[in-house]
Amino acid sequence: MTARRLGPRLEALLDMLGRVEVLADIGTDHGLLPVTAVLRGRARRAIATDLRAAPLAAARRLVEETGTQDRVELRQGPGLLPLRPGEAGAVVISGLHGETIAAILRAGAGRLEPGTRLLLQPTRGAAALHLPALDRRTGRLWPERLSLRVDQRCLCLALEEERVVVEGRHAYVIIAGRVVEPPSHLPVGCPAFAIANPAGPEGAAPDERPFIWLWDAPVVEAAHRLAGLALRWGVDPGEAVGRVGPALLAHPARSLGTRGAGPGAGPAQDVTGPPAAGRAGPWLASWLHELARPWRKALRANTGSTPRAVRRRSEAAAWLGFLGEVLALEAGNRAPDLDASSPAGTPAGGKGLDRTEAAAVAPWRLHTDGAARGNPGPAGIGVVLIGPDGAVAERIARFIGAATNNVAEYTALITGLQRALDRGARRLDVYSDSELMVRQLNGQYRVKNEGLKPLFEQAARLAAQFERVRFIHVPRERNREADRLANQGIDQGMAGAQGTPGPA
Repeated sequence: MTARRLGPRLEALLDMLGRVEVLADIGTDHGLLPVTAVLRGRARRAIATDLRAAPLAAARRLVEETGTQDRVELRQGPGLLPLRPGEAGAVVISGLHGETIAAILRAGAGRLEPGTRLLLQPTRGAAALHLPALDRRTGRLWPERLSLRVDQRCLCLALEEERVVVEGRHAYVIIAGRVVEPPSHLPVGCPAFAIANPAGPEGAAPDERPFIWLWDAPVVEAAHRLAGLALRWGVDPGEAVGRVGPALLAHPARSLGTRGAGPGAGPAQDVTGPPAAGRAGPWLASWLHELARPWRKALRANTGSTPRAVRRRSEAAAWLGFLGEVLALEAGNRAPDLDASSPAGTPAGGKGLDRTEAAAVAPWRLHTDGAARGNPGPAGIGVVLIGPDGAVAERIARFIGAATNNVAEYTALITGLQRALDRGARRLDVYSDSELMVRQLNGQYRVKNEGLKPLFEQAARLAAQFERVRFIHVPRERNREADRLANQGIDQGMAGAQGTPGPA
């Protein structure tokens, strides 16, 4: 019997598998992967397991049709438990939610011995598999915010490779790793495992073992880049690292997607050549657009003015901005619009944008602040306008005379909105540490102060001239430059030297 036709995901798994003595396919469904692996010479023997009897019956029919009864063994049971320790040289767990795969790894960790290869392909929920992780060099854990004791019982996985594969309208990741001995310098206090093991040690079964990835230096550096971008957009950095997966950024040449080979063919072929150094390939775009899908849906579904709708809309816009900037920075010459509905693998408009187009489509960023000494008292405004390429386009420090703090905040905003319009910005993200002003502009608070109403209306008229504008509240420490400029404006005014706008 010849090798059978597989879909892109299974072809990619076979491509990454290489050759192995014994393959274990967990949750085998119809047995396509193990049967094809032995027929193509990728595995001398295969074990196909499933929790349910019906999929195993379908797999048995395929085994009989292909005459592979002596090379493909079927076993029923949960997860890895039907395997004997160290029996399989490679284990594939695919077609399940990431949290389900994580639970299988924890419950069956005793069946995996050092040297065993793992190929994990979640349908959704890859964040449950990307973390937790350990920096081999420093012992730093990702994420850092939780604590759990880690000892030699941990299932340690050396991350080897990660790819994106497009099948139909969706993009999926495949994570490849190898079971290794826990490093001797493993920290005793380990902030990890809430994502992969939410029950914690007290809620785990007696034989469960937490798992942890070991990252090399490029992956750690990519995680830092993702975390920094996430903080800038007001997105949880641990969640951002978990969802995107830093290996896709760290090793782009090893992250190319595959579309699957034809019937009876050998391993699936990469459909593009390796991207240039420091540049992301089109498959990263596929993955980021896949991650953007639920946020685009949330943006469309929450159009009302209720606090919940405004909150969900703001959260979705922050995630879309973060994902868009990840791709713009990694691709170098791309700044796709993740707000738009695009098929997997295709940036909005069907192609990448050059830098001129990016300047027109990518969002500008505006930081504003107003300060008054005495409230009312001598007041100043600070404005920082940042172009779509991340460079500061303009800084403004100006004295506005005697005013209240709220009047200064609105004056700074109006000044910044006008300057952004003058420079041709079409999309704008506005950051302010004035929660009152941000909530008023987002429709969460009414403007009751008669003195602020004209300023509010002027700001709203300017905002309406943009194709899209977002008002985002940030803590003061994330608005330090605008705060410094506002106080500089007061100092200049009190010294009799009024500041004027100037280039960065």
